[in-house]
Amino acid sequence: MICLISKIAVSQSVSYETVIGLNMKNKIYESNIRKITQDKFGFKWIVTQESAVRFDGHNITRYTSNEAKLKYRLSGVDIWDAEEDTANNEMYMLSSYGSIDVFSTITGSIIRRIKKPEGQESNWFMDIVLTPKHIWLNGFKGVWIFDRVQNKFIPPLEKTNSQNNPVITKKIFKDNNNNVWTFNNDGRVIIYNDEISVQNSGGQPLGNEQFIQYF
Repeated sequence: MICLISKIAVSQSVSYETVIGLNMKNKIYESNIRKITQDKFGFKWIVTQESAVRFDGHNITRYTSNEAKLKYRLSGVDIWDAEEDTANNEMYMLSSYGSIDVFSTITGSIIRRIKKPEGQESNWFMDIVLTPKHIWLNGFKGVWIFDRVQNKFIPPLEKTNSQNNPVITKKIFKDNNNNVWTFNNDGRVIIYNDEISVQNSGGQPLGNEQFIQYF
Protein backbone atom coordinates (compact mmCIF):
# COMPACT_ATOMS: atom_id res chain seq x y z
CA MET A 1 0.00 0.00 0.00
CA ILE A 2 2.99 2.35 -0.19
CA CYS A 3 1.83 3.57 -3.60
CA LEU A 4 -1.66 4.41 -2.31
CA ILE A 5 -0.32 6.26 0.73
CA SER A 6 2.23 8.26 -1.18
CA LYS A 7 -0.28 9.34 -3.80
CA ILE A 8 -3.19 10.23 -1.53
CA ALA A 9 -1.46 11.55 1.56
CA VAL A 10 -0.40 14.72 -0.26
CA SER A 11 -3.94 16.04 0.03
CA GLN A 12 -4.51 18.30 3.02
CA SER A 13 -7.80 16.59 3.82
CA VAL A 14 -6.39 13.06 3.92
CA SER A 15 -3.84 11.99 6.48
CA TYR A 16 -1.53 9.00 6.65
CA GLU A 17 -3.63 7.61 9.51
CA THR A 18 -6.83 8.10 7.50
CA VAL A 19 -5.54 6.03 4.61
CA ILE A 20 -4.23 3.27 6.88
CA GLY A 21 -7.60 3.07 8.64
CA LEU A 22 -9.43 3.09 5.33
CA ASN A 23 -7.27 0.26 4.11
CA MET A 24 -8.05 -1.96 7.10
CA LYS A 25 -11.69 -1.07 7.63
CA ASN A 26 -13.00 -0.86 4.09
CA LYS A 27 -10.72 -3.42 2.48
CA ILE A 28 -8.75 -1.64 -0.21
CA TYR A 29 -6.65 -4.78 -0.17
CA GLU A 30 -5.38 -5.12 -3.73
CA SER A 31 -1.63 -4.84 -3.98
CA ASN A 32 -1.67 -4.07 -7.71
CA ILE A 33 -2.97 -0.51 -8.03
CA ARG A 34 -3.07 0.64 -11.65
CA LYS A 35 -3.89 4.33 -11.22
CA ILE A 36 -5.01 6.97 -8.72
CA THR A 37 -6.65 10.14 -9.98
CA GLN A 38 -8.67 13.01 -8.51
CA ASP A 39 -11.70 14.46 -10.29
CA LYS A 40 -12.62 18.13 -10.40
CA PHE A 41 -14.92 17.75 -7.38
CA GLY A 42 -12.06 16.38 -5.24
CA PHE A 43 -13.05 12.70 -5.19
CA LYS A 44 -10.17 10.23 -5.40
CA TRP A 45 -10.61 7.33 -7.82
CA ILE A 46 -8.43 4.26 -7.31
CA VAL A 47 -8.39 1.49 -9.91
CA THR A 48 -6.85 -1.88 -9.14
CA GLN A 49 -6.44 -5.38 -10.49
CA GLU A 50 -9.71 -6.43 -8.88
CA SER A 51 -11.94 -3.39 -8.45
CA ALA A 52 -12.33 0.37 -8.35
CA VAL A 53 -12.83 2.72 -5.42
CA ARG A 54 -14.20 6.26 -5.05
CA PHE A 55 -12.98 8.02 -1.90
CA ASP A 56 -14.65 11.18 -0.57
CA GLY A 57 -12.17 11.84 2.24
CA HIS A 58 -14.12 9.81 4.80
CA ASN A 59 -15.80 6.84 3.11
CA ILE A 60 -15.41 4.75 0.01
CA THR A 61 -17.73 3.52 -2.71
CA ARG A 62 -16.47 0.22 -4.06
CA TYR A 63 -17.11 -1.14 -7.56
CA THR A 64 -16.64 -4.79 -8.52
CA SER A 65 -17.69 -7.07 -11.35
CA ASN A 66 -19.94 -9.10 -9.02
CA GLU A 67 -21.65 -6.20 -7.21
CA ALA A 68 -25.39 -6.78 -6.83
CA LYS A 69 -26.34 -3.15 -7.62
CA LEU A 70 -26.02 -2.38 -11.32
CA LYS A 71 -24.88 1.18 -10.69
CA TYR A 72 -21.77 -0.18 -8.90
CA ARG A 73 -21.14 -3.24 -11.11
CA LEU A 74 -18.06 -3.13 -13.35
CA SER A 75 -18.11 -4.84 -16.74
CA GLY A 76 -14.85 -6.67 -15.96
CA VAL A 77 -11.90 -7.01 -13.61
CA ASP A 78 -8.29 -5.86 -13.89
CA ILE A 79 -8.98 -2.16 -14.34
CA TRP A 80 -6.01 -0.66 -16.17
CA ASP A 81 -6.84 3.00 -16.57
CA ALA A 82 -9.23 5.82 -15.65
CA GLU A 83 -9.69 9.15 -17.40
CA GLU A 84 -11.91 12.10 -16.50
CA ASP A 85 -14.13 14.03 -18.90
CA THR A 86 -14.40 17.27 -16.95
CA ALA A 87 -16.75 18.94 -19.45
CA ASN A 88 -19.40 16.23 -19.01
CA ASN A 89 -18.74 15.34 -15.35
CA GLU A 90 -17.79 11.78 -16.24
CA MET A 91 -15.08 9.27 -15.37
CA TYR A 92 -14.16 6.57 -17.89
CA MET A 93 -12.69 3.26 -16.68
CA LEU A 94 -11.06 0.66 -18.88
CA SER A 95 -10.75 -2.98 -17.87
CA SER A 96 -8.37 -5.28 -19.69
CA TYR A 97 -11.08 -7.53 -21.12
CA GLY A 98 -14.34 -5.76 -20.27
CA SER A 99 -16.07 -2.74 -21.71
CA ILE A 100 -15.53 0.94 -20.92
CA ASP A 101 -17.54 1.84 -17.83
CA VAL A 102 -18.66 5.48 -17.69
CA PHE A 103 -19.37 6.99 -14.26
CA SER A 104 -21.02 10.21 -13.19
CA THR A 105 -18.48 12.14 -11.10
CA ILE A 106 -21.44 13.84 -9.40
CA THR A 107 -23.32 10.74 -8.20
CA GLY A 108 -20.56 8.13 -8.43
CA SER A 109 -22.87 5.76 -10.32
CA ILE A 110 -22.17 3.90 -13.55
CA ILE A 111 -24.38 5.60 -16.13
CA ARG A 112 -23.50 3.72 -19.33
CA ARG A 113 -21.04 1.35 -21.02
CA ILE A 114 -19.18 1.32 -24.30
CA LYS A 115 -18.74 -2.23 -25.54
CA LYS A 116 -15.50 -3.38 -27.10
CA PRO A 117 -15.31 -3.74 -30.88
CA GLU A 118 -16.74 -6.95 -32.27
CA GLY A 119 -14.25 -9.81 -32.24
CA GLN A 120 -11.96 -8.13 -29.72
CA GLU A 121 -12.99 -10.14 -26.67
CA SER A 122 -9.46 -11.54 -26.34
CA ASN A 123 -7.69 -8.23 -26.93
CA TRP A 124 -5.96 -6.88 -23.84
CA PHE A 125 -6.59 -3.12 -23.51
CA MET A 126 -4.25 -1.08 -21.33
CA ASP A 127 -4.67 2.70 -21.75
CA ILE A 128 -7.52 5.11 -22.43
CA VAL A 129 -7.22 8.69 -23.68
CA LEU A 130 -10.13 11.11 -24.19
CA THR A 131 -10.14 13.86 -26.80
CA PRO A 132 -13.15 16.02 -27.70
CA LYS A 133 -14.10 13.87 -30.71
CA HIS A 134 -12.67 10.45 -29.88
CA ILE A 135 -11.82 7.84 -27.25
CA TRP A 136 -8.43 6.22 -27.85
CA LEU A 137 -7.58 2.74 -26.57
CA ASN A 138 -4.17 1.11 -26.53
CA GLY A 139 -4.27 -2.68 -26.84
CA PHE A 140 -2.20 -5.70 -27.79
CA LYS A 141 -3.63 -5.56 -31.33
CA GLY A 142 -3.26 -1.88 -32.17
CA VAL A 143 -4.70 1.51 -31.28
CA TRP A 144 -8.49 1.50 -31.33
CA ILE A 145 -10.59 4.66 -31.68
CA PHE A 146 -14.20 5.25 -30.68
CA ASP A 147 -15.94 8.11 -32.50
CA ARG A 148 -17.85 10.01 -29.84
CA VAL A 149 -20.10 11.77 -32.36
CA GLN A 150 -21.06 8.68 -34.38
CA ASN A 151 -21.06 6.51 -31.25
CA LYS A 152 -19.09 3.68 -32.83
CA PHE A 153 -15.57 2.28 -33.24
CA ILE A 154 -13.71 3.10 -36.43
CA PRO A 155 -10.94 1.01 -38.10
CA PRO A 156 -7.95 0.69 -35.77
CA LEU A 157 -4.56 2.33 -36.25
CA GLU A 158 -1.29 0.39 -36.43
CA LYS A 159 -3.19 -2.87 -36.37
CA THR A 160 -1.36 -6.20 -36.17
CA ASN A 161 -2.50 -9.78 -36.57
CA SER A 162 0.73 -11.23 -35.21
CA GLN A 163 0.36 -13.63 -32.33
CA ASN A 164 4.08 -13.97 -31.62
CA ASN A 165 4.80 -10.27 -31.13
CA PRO A 166 1.40 -8.62 -30.91
CA VAL A 167 2.22 -5.40 -29.09
CA ILE A 168 2.78 -2.53 -31.51
CA THR A 169 2.03 0.47 -29.32
CA LYS A 170 3.42 0.28 -25.82
CA LYS A 171 1.93 3.51 -24.48
CA ILE A 172 -0.31 6.41 -25.48
CA PHE A 173 -0.90 9.79 -23.89
CA LYS A 174 -2.51 13.14 -24.72
CA ASP A 175 -0.75 16.49 -24.62
CA ASN A 176 -2.28 19.90 -23.86
CA ASN A 177 -3.22 20.42 -27.53
CA ASN A 178 -5.28 17.21 -27.70
CA ASN A 179 -2.59 15.49 -29.73
CA VAL A 180 -2.32 11.76 -28.98
CA TRP A 181 1.21 10.35 -28.85
CA THR A 182 1.78 6.65 -29.52
CA PHE A 183 5.06 4.95 -28.59
CA ASN A 184 5.80 1.86 -30.65
CA ASN A 185 7.90 -1.21 -29.99
CA ASP A 186 10.14 -0.36 -32.95
CA GLY A 187 11.14 2.96 -31.40
CA ARG A 188 8.83 5.22 -33.39
CA VAL A 189 6.77 8.03 -31.89
CA ILE A 190 3.67 8.85 -33.92
CA ILE A 191 1.61 11.93 -33.05
CA TYR A 192 -2.03 12.18 -34.11
CA ASN A 193 -4.37 15.15 -33.80
CA ASP A 194 -8.06 14.79 -32.97
CA GLU A 195 -8.83 14.52 -36.69
CA ILE A 196 -6.63 11.37 -36.66
CA SER A 197 -4.07 12.98 -38.95
CA VAL A 198 -0.39 12.19 -38.37
CA GLN A 199 1.54 15.24 -37.19
CA ASN A 200 5.08 13.88 -37.64
CA SER A 201 5.45 12.18 -40.99
CA GLY A 202 6.94 8.70 -40.82
CA GLY A 203 6.95 8.60 -37.03
CA GLN A 204 10.62 9.52 -36.93
CA PRO A 205 12.29 10.11 -33.54
CA LEU A 206 11.96 13.74 -32.51
CA GLY A 207 14.86 16.07 -31.75
CA ASN A 208 14.50 18.72 -29.05
CA GLU A 209 13.29 21.47 -31.38
CA GLN A 210 10.77 19.17 -33.08
CA PHE A 211 9.58 17.84 -29.75
CA ILE A 212 8.92 21.28 -28.28
CA GLN A 213 6.83 22.51 -31.21
CA TYR A 214 4.02 20.08 -30.41
CA PHE A 215 3.37 21.62 -26.99
